[in-house]
Amino acid sequence: MSARGRRPRERAPDDEVRRAVEADLRRYREYKRYVEEAYRRAEAEAAKAAGYAPVRWPDGDHPMASGVWRPPDAMDRMYGQFQRLRARFLADDPEYDRARRVVGAIEAVYASLAHRPLLRRVMELYYFAGRDAADVGRQIGYEESTVRAYRREIVRRALTEFRRRGVATYAEEESA
Repeated sequence: MSARGRRPRERAPDDEVRRAVEADLRRYREYKRYVEEAYRRAEAEAAKAAGYAPVRWPDGDHPMASGVWRPPDAMDRMYGQFQRLRARFLADDPEYDRARRVVGAIEAVYASLAHRPLLRRVMELYYFAGRDAADVGRQIGYEESTVRAYRREIVRRALTEFRRRGVATYAEEESA
């Protein structure tokens, strides 16, 4: 806190970092799809390697794997092996961890904007739908300069969340 009782204002991110954060925000849907596909792929590979294929029955799960009855303790061991293999397959994918963290950070920022519907709408239209600032301004009924101010606020929040979660932007990775 400063002498006047207010928090010191955070320094605005430099232009390269701001652009990198905005690029990550715009690629949210790609990251989300990538994370889901990588997880499904890792699950399929782990299930195949572990010989674990849970069978769904209408009245619930039965302790079966690959169509053969197995006692519950064998199922637990198979499931544990399946989980370890899935984690190993995901760890082998270098982009998965970063994409997962970026998706989590963006979703946290979006959730934190629940009390700020205009900021949330700007985030949806500009970053997720890919509209330009003038179009977003027309849709929400504000000037383009207001949209730019809202974008700066979203980028500041996203950068704070990225740093909290240990996600370096590509601009920060290159300079390190």
